[in-house]
Amino acid sequence: MKKWIAGIAILSMAQFANAQAWQGVGDQKVQVGFNLYGEGGAGLMATYDYGVAEKVSVGAGMNLFFGDNNNFGLNARVNYHLQEALELPENVDIYPGIGIGFLGNDFDFTARIGVRYFFTPQIAVFGEIGNRGGIGIAYNLR
Repeated sequence: MKKWIAGIAILSMAQFANAQAWQGVGDQKVQVGFNLYGEGGAGLMATYDYGVAEKVSVGAGMNLFFGDNNNFGLNARVNYHLQEALELPENVDIYPGIGIGFLGNDFDFTARIGVRYFFTPQIAVFGEIGNRGGIGIAYNLR
């Protein structure tokens, strides 16, 4: 029984070690989480990013804010991935980015720096700070 448990533990550690946060062209990530602050206030967020170059992803974001306005927002986003440049571990990605779109009936511009930490090859936690901040779960589609 002890050998069986030790074997599972070793396989689990190997899986954690192989989690790759950024894979370049063709990489796909989905994130869902909570907006914590910023224009629009607190609410829910979801994003999709697709790798179009070795260090660049493009995607879309959606926000639903609670409070006085109950605003809904959509935006296009671009991120620059610093994993290789900063020589980060394979399971960590740091990315500055910008987005443009609309929030309610108004034009919306976002700027952020984000980080993803992958526990497994598929599942990560993320955080983004900027003129809007959020936390949540990321899923690797590739």
